[in-house]
Amino acid sequence: MQGCCLLIMNYRGSIGYGEDTMNTLLGTVGENDVADCGDLTLLALEKYKDVIDPKRVGVQGGSHGGFLTGWLIGHPKYKDIWAASCLWNPVLNMAFMVTTTDIPDWIFACNQNRPLDFTSLTGDDLALFYNHSPQSVVQNVKSPSLFLIGDADLRVPPQQAYYYVHSLKA
Repeated sequence: MQGCCLLIMNYRGSIGYGEDTMNTLLGTVGENDVADCGDLTLLALEKYKDVIDPKRVGVQGGSHGGFLTGWLIGHPKYKDIWAASCLWNPVLNMAFMVTTTDIPDWIFACNQNRPLDFTSLTGDDLALFYNHSPQSVVQNVKSPSLFLIGDADLRVPPQQAYYYVHSLKA
């Protein structure tokens, strides 16, 4: 009988270390949070190589965890780790999401650490949002991926996942 190992992340930007650490996500989404998860996985693979089968490592997450999963499976440094992935209502394309979510202020805060201001939304803003999104590295994805998408999700609109899946198939 084979067992399993779980690595549960408390990355910079999550709530586990208080508000100051949580606020480090503002303006840096897709950077430190992704590096923390990817680097910790690499460390665990090295430290516990007698326990972990590197050919059977998976990653999963929902909402912001789905965002992290999307980044991890496409990130050049981490894309080869995963045998499989599962993304549950993932944030995949913030350039699309900013105009369709019920929390557009989150997109502005996480990308630019500034308040929501639709009157000054520019093409440069949309490019920044896109470049901080897993959609920007979808061409690197190798792992088989399962998507769990809610059709009526107002927070993380499903259309961005549909586009991401079409991009994977292309």
